[in-house]
Amino acid sequence: YGDTENLSDRGKLEFKRKHNNEGWKEKYKINFSDKDIVAYKDIIGTISSSLPLNRQIEFSDYNLPFILNRHRRPYYSTRDKKIRVTVDKCVEAYDQRWSGNISKKIKIKLPDLVIVEFKFDPSHKPESIKLMKNFPFRVSKHSKYINSVLHSR
Repeated sequence: YGDTENLSDRGKLEFKRKHNNEGWKEKYKINFSDKDIVAYKDIIGTISSSLPLNRQIEFSDYNLPFILNRHRRPYYSTRDKKIRVTVDKCVEAYDQRWSGNISKKIKIKLPDLVIVEFKFDPSHKPESIKLMKNFPFRVSKHSKYINSVLHSR
């Protein structure tokens, strides 16, 4: 998350999980050194060695860089902190398939979208639905990754 520079102290890998309509993330801290954050082969090696064995095996099946995406994301929450809201804007994506390093050379043309996401524990679903009904937006699912893949060449 964040800029592609100075990642050494804040690397994190998230495995997104889903059961029915409920999703969650398993998070693992990745300890990058400055030399690790340029070439994908080094990045992949550092990530793999930072994971427990069962996640190393899973990661080895899905470790081909495809998209680099970035966006601005302010965070909001209800006073009681039960419901969080993120607003993603200025979404950019770059094709990584043809580079061995992190690259911003091939920009993917994306539609200009603002993505509002409500995040809450399943136990707070009734309050969340009530809050969402007050927003003048159509509720739908969205994936910045899938949207980027669909718009790549």
